Amino acid sequence: MPVSYFIRTIDSPNPLPEAVATPLHRHNKTAELLWVERGTLEIELSDRRLVLSAGDLLLIPAGYWHRLVVVDDPQPIKKLIFALSVKAASVQRARPASPIYTSALFAELEREQQAPSASFGKGQKIVELLLLEVGLAQVARLTNPVESFRLPHLLHNLEETCHLPFSLSETAARTGLSKFHFSRKFKEQCHETPLQFVIRCRMECAQQLLLATDHDVSSIASLCGYKSATQFHAAFTRFSGTTPKRYRMKQADGL
Repeated sequence: MPVSYFIRTIDSPNPLPEAVATPLHRHNKTAELLWVERGTLEIELSDRRLVLSAGDLLLIPAGYWHRLVVVDDPQPIKKLIFALSVKAASVQRARPASPIYTSALFAELEREQQAPSASFGKGQKIVELLLLEVGLAQVARLTNPVESFRLPHLLHNLEETCHLPFSLSETAARTGLSKFHFSRKFKEQCHETPLQFVIRCRMECAQQLLLATDHDVSSIASLCGYKSATQFHAAFTRFSGTTPKRYRMKQADGL
C-alpha cells in the first residue's frame, strides 16, 4: 500500500546549479520538513530569510511561499515531503536535543519508503515522531493512499519546476503511463490539464512576485519561465484579467 510521503536528498555544491536552485514557489497540497544534518541551508520566505545550520529542523506548511537560496558545502540535506494536515499556523523552526536520534528517524523512513513491503502504519508513526521534534504534538492522519503514479509527488515537482519548459510526454513517462491515460487521470483528480496546472503555478508565482518584490515585469517574466516580456504579459492578462502593472497597482492600493 503506497504511503503519501516521500524523502528527497538535496546534495549540491555552492553555488547551486540552476536546475536545483528552485525559484519562489509554494505547495498547496504538501508540506515540507527540512533537516540540516551537515552544512548550511538558506531559505527565503515571503517575509524573511532564514539561515539554517547543522542540527536545524524547519517545517514549511502547505501554502507558504519559499525559495531555496544557498547550500554551503556539498553536504546532503534531507527534505521530507508529505500530504498531511498539520496544525501549524506558520513556519516552525527547531533544534532537536538529539541530532543522532533525528538522523536515525530520517534514515529509517528512507529505508521504509524504499522497502517493497512498506508498512503504511510504520511510515505514519515515523512521520509523527519527526513532527514531534519540531513541536507538533497533534498530527492528523496521513491522507488516503495515493494513486499508483503518486500524484502528490508529481504535483510537488511540477510546482518546484513550473519555470522550466513543460513536456507532457516526459511528465507522463515519469508516471509510467501513456500521455492519454496520464492526462485523463490528472484531469479527473485535479480538474485541469497538466499544462493548465503548470501555467496556473507560473501565474500565481508572478502575482506573488509582483506583490512581494520590486522586480520589473521583464525580470518576473524570466523568473516564471517566459522567454519574453510580451509572451508573459499576454499570459498574465488572460489569467488575471488585468495587466501585470495594473495588478501590482491595484493590490498596492488595496482594490
